[in-house]
Order: sequence, then structure tokens, then C-alpha cells
Amino acid sequence: MDAQGPGFGGRRPGRPAWVRTVATVLITAVVTFGATTYFERGQLASNATLQALEAQPSFPRFLQAIALTRQNYVTKPNLNKMVDGAISGAIAALGDPYSQYFDATSYRAFNQQSSGQYGGIGVEVENQGTSIVVFRTFAGTPAADTPYEGAPAGAPRGLQPGDVLVAVGGKSIVGAPLQSASNLIRGTPGTQVSVTVERPVTGSGQSQRLTFAFTRATVIVPTATEAMLPGGIGYLNINQFTETTPDQVKTALATLKKDGMKGLVLDLRNNPGGLVDSALGVASYLMPNGLLTYLVDRRGHRQNYTITNGTSLGVPMVVLVNGFTASAAEILSGAIQDRGLAPLIGTQTFGKGIVQRIYPMQGNTGLKITVAHYYTPKGRDINKKGLTPNYVVPFPKGVSPNIIGDPSQDTGAVDPQMAKALSVLQSEMGGR
Repeated sequence: MDAQGPGFGGRRPGRPAWVRTVATVLITAVVTFGATTYFERGQLASNATLQALEAQPSFPRFLQAIALTRQNYVTKPNLNKMVDGAISGAIAALGDPYSQYFDATSYRAFNQQSSGQYGGIGVEVENQGTSIVVFRTFAGTPAADTPYEGAPAGAPRGLQPGDVLVAVGGKSIVGAPLQSASNLIRGTPGTQVSVTVERPVTGSGQSQRLTFAFTRATVIVPTATEAMLPGGIGYLNINQFTETTPDQVKTALATLKKDGMKGLVLDLRNNPGGLVDSALGVASYLMPNGLLTYLVDRRGHRQNYTITNGTSLGVPMVVLVNGFTASAAEILSGAIQDRGLAPLIGTQTFGKGIVQRIYPMQGNTGLKITVAHYYTPKGRDINKKGLTPNYVVPFPKGVSPNIIGDPSQDTGAVDPQMAKALSVLQSEMGGR
């Protein structure tokens, strides 16, 4: 979760000890290759930084390693790639899973994700074993509306959940990493891309191969979706906090109020967080003015995030959370709980109480660094602890977590967390 700029916290696999050891000296690569030129151009932060690096015992060893590699490696080494690797290794050496160096490709994808919109076809895919499988398509996008090549009249349009991606642009992606496949599908709006899938044929145990010729478009990722449940209960699911989320929440709440909402279930389960400013914007539609959270950096400096244009929701509310409710989602949940605006229902939240900031760097690269801890309005530090719900209700093991966010499936009959939310909300509504 980021205090400024785009970004999303997440866990990364641990690195071997030898990688961490080497990484501690690799930062000097930034200085070694053309350090004087970089400094003269203002690329190094300060003389003090350069002097501190030169004072490290590893500095001459690193120079020796680079010299030996340049002279003796079996092929001519790409020094630029080595520098990129040096920066990445140095940040990994911090031992912080949330601090990360982005090369140009990953930084572009990262910014697209946090902006909430991108050029593509509007499909969400996931790994199932070694296969890349369609999870869902977004309404009104090419992925949902384009017929496959040679489709007969009346055939369903668009990609379908369960379709297995096998090729993009005529190039096989079988066994390819998920991000690589996504990068191939995304591109400039107005350009074309072909996607080939294997679609299971119901009841036959076989599949048919279908190819779609998509024209890419600007896709706005739906991060907030609403539905009206029986009894005047509004349902609002927020699955992450991007730049577009506050406007989506505003529209969703306006729709629910127009339809006669008497109470609201706010579902933040499986929400990994996102932008602090986005959480602040969303809070202004759910809460009156007041403190949302505050940040404290290593020097003890405090920064308040305060709602100044808040709106009282005007109806009772309950909030659903679970072990994957993290970061900005915990900020919103913690503020709601601290200020007594609604009970939390579900299981202990993730416990990410630290904040990252994004720093753009030359070459269209970027650096995400943990810069502060955040606290709830009452001063609770939830890092590595999480929030304890007012009503602790486990999620059943035999039920697919994919029903979360889909109220047509996520009914009280199959989900005890939703059942409890409806029960508590109906009780509060009845008392008014």
C-alpha cells in the first residue's frame, strides 16, 4: 500500500542467503559504471551517498569482480543488465518483501495496474496448475463481446470462464508465465491481437479450439461492484484501491441509494489494498469528517490522512473482512471499527501496517520502498497482527472463495460470513 504514487503490497518468495550476501555489494554498480558522469548530471543523490558507498569494505571487491568478469567471461557481458541486476539485488538485500526495483517493463505494467485502466481486451486470467485459464471478462469490453472466428449465428460471444489460453498472436504460451501472457495480450488501444483458447465441451470430456481476433480498447478495471439484495440491503464489493476506485464507489452508492438502500454490506474480503489516496477518497463516501489513518516514518514524523469532505452514509453498515484483507483495505476497515461506524465480520485480517512510496527513476524504471508505519485512528499498530473482527466467523473449507464478490452465488445459505452480515444488518435496520 502506497502513500504516494501507484503500487500494491505483496509477498515475494525468499531469496537464497548467497543472493542476499552478493546483493549487499551490488549497489556499488550504480556508482562504478560511469559514476562520475552520472554524478555530474545530477543522477546521484548527493556526495554523501557516494562517499558512504565508497567507504564500504565491499567496494573494492566489487570493482575486482566487475573487472574480472569484463576480462574473462566467456561472452561479452551486458553491463547495463548487470547494473539493473545490481539495483534489484540491493533492494532485495533489505529483506523487505514490499520494497522492490522495477525495470522498464515491470514498471509500466505496475503503473497500469494501479491506475485502474490499461490498453487490452478486458479479461482476467489465473494460473490453474501449468495452464493459464480465463477467470472472468469485464462487461462491455472486447473480451466479452467479440465472437470467435467462424462463429455461427447465436453462438455465445467472447471468452468464457474456464477457457484455456494456448496462443497469443499465433505464438504458443503453453507453460509461459502468467505475466508474460498478460503482456502479450495488452497493447495500444485500436491495435489487434489474436487469442486462441481451448474451450471444454460440456459433458464430452473434450474441448474445441477457438481463435478470437480482438481489437484492443481502453479497459477500466471494475474495482467496485454493487447489487441490491432482498429487504433493501445494498451490497458493495471493493476488490482493490486504484485511481478509479473512488469514482466507481460514488457511482455504485448512488445507484444503491436510488434503488432504496436501507442498509449496506461492504465486502472487503480478498482486497489486497492499493493506494492510500484511493482509500481516503472511498472513505469520504462512507464516513463523516475525521481521521482515517496516520503515518509515522523512521524519524518520528507524523502525517495525518484526514477526511475533510466526508458524507454520513445515513444507513446501517457492516464490513466483511478476511485473512486477505490487507493494506489500504485494513486502513479503511480499521478506521470504520475505531470510530464505531460499523462492526467487522469475518476472520483476522492480513496485518500489513507499513506503507510504500514509489520513486520514478531514469530509464522509465522505478523504486518502491517501505517508508513508514501506519496506525488506526486510535493508534493501533496492526503490522503482522491484523484487525480482529467484532464477529469472528470462519469461511467454510468446502466452498470456493470465488463466490466472494458475486452476490448471486455468495448467499447466506453457503457463506456463514455473509449470513452473519445479513443477520447483524437486519437487526440494526429493524432498530430504526
